[in-house]
Amino acid sequence: MQTMELTNKIKEKIKKHALKNIKEESCGLILSNSSVIECKNRASDNDVHFIIAAGDIKKAQKKGDVTAVYHSHIPSDFENDKLSDEDLVISEYFNIKTILYSITEDKFHEYTPTGKPMEYIGRPYIRNVLDEFVLIKDYYKKELNIEISNFSNRNAEYFLKDNEFTEVSNAKKHDVLIIKFNNDITKKQMTLYLGDNQLIIHPEFDLSKKTNYNYGLQKWTEKIFRHNKM
Repeated sequence: MQTMELTNKIKEKIKKHALKNIKEESCGLILSNSSVIECKNRASDNDVHFIIAAGDIKKAQKKGDVTAVYHSHIPSDFENDKLSDEDLVISEYFNIKTILYSITEDKFHEYTPTGKPMEYIGRPYIRNVLDEFVLIKDYYKKELNIEISNFSNRNAEYFLKDNEFTEVSNAKKHDVLIIKFNNDITKKQMTLYLGDNQLIIHPEFDLSKKTNYNYGLQKWTEKIFRHNKM
């Protein structure tokens, strides 16, 4: 990762972007040549979160190396505004410097990743960035050296089939289980089976966690998938 100095010129551009609309978080990218690329905040709750689309990142990369990501926090009652734990996790996961401009404090905060590996447990939930799909990708790469690369379909079953998983009848270690939590068809979710009746789940808008594969979850398991290389 290239180092990047947060110069006064960069600060001025970030602040100007943030103050264009103080009702939502601004966000963008900084290139190695100190260019500031403003991006559209794609989050549905853009007053408290920000998401930069993959397409916007690819466009920026055509102009130079991306060395940092920035966002703002809108005016609030917080006296001590700071980067969230979620911001720090994302910075570590993507190995990129993160910059926050707090409108309330009129102050900048920076975080440079340390290279600490991302654990499977305790991940924040950020759709399309850190969710059950990404958890499966990371797990299969690290534990089994199997690349999961097709993310064109976000339907769980189609996603698995597109990535060379086949439905099986009994769960073994490393399998992916589709579970209807509380037997609710609208709450289907992929989980990783670790063996010994242990699962890793990454619930929507919650931290990833390990849980027992108890009778209720077994009963609500709709399908079990195993990778063709297993």
